[in-house]
Amino acid sequence: MSVTGMEVAKGTIRVFLNSAVGNDATGRNVLDEIERNGVDISQVQIFDGQKSGTCVVLVETNTGASRFIVFQGATKSWKFHGSGSVNLMAGGSLPDLIIAHLSVPHDELLQVLEAAHEQGIETILDPSPIGRLDPSVFPKITHLVMNESETALLSECGIHDLHDMVSCRVAAEYFLLLGVKNVIITLGAKGAYFATHVGERGAAILFLGTYAVEYVQQKQKGNWDIKKAVTRACRAAARTIESLGAQESIPWANEIDSE
Repeated sequence: MSVTGMEVAKGTIRVFLNSAVGNDATGRNVLDEIERNGVDISQVQIFDGQKSGTCVVLVETNTGASRFIVFQGATKSWKFHGSGSVNLMAGGSLPDLIIAHLSVPHDELLQVLEAAHEQGIETILDPSPIGRLDPSVFPKITHLVMNESETALLSECGIHDLHDMVSCRVAAEYFLLLGVKNVIITLGAKGAYFATHVGERGAAILFLGTYAVEYVQQKQKGNWDIKKAVTRACRAAARTIESLGAQESIPWANEIDSE
């Protein structure tokens, strides 16, 4: 998944996937599965002669920490065709929220963030696959969701420095000062740290998705409780590591709330 538009209408959430796959069996299987689960794939770009991207997730037995081996494939060819507007990313409607990560070319991602910023559309950025970002990007990000390694790289502090809540707070404040509105640092088995201007892969991707849904639903009701969103996202991420399979292990909403 690369760039996702979310639209709220009459209490429901419509999800539009904006990404790229190769015209191969892997791409077709992934799109079929995503479409069966209600995601609009009409904006996905399909490239002949290219392989679809894949990702292998390695989980450390003792710590539960995860590492990603990513082959970006056709995703590197994705282009933003919005001409300064993000409307096309949600089937012609103005999206309520855009979720993005760094698998798409950085120049294309920057265009998306700039267009969303100009149109007043809020954004979530997951800075993976891990890479550096120009500081000018951060004021255009509403929610920055990252793990410890990504935090260490982007804040230019050593990973060993993120050993307690004080060091997490220092790192989070770094991004707040750069203009990010909400900062979430996922901490594996330790949960997550969050900070905001108005107050204090596998599982990582599910955390991001649950957080995004919670944000859109709360926004529709006219409020925003970041602690509630992070808590629910942590519960969802914890459930997904209880069984095998990246898609098969994703819990339904009632399974998250049953705890």
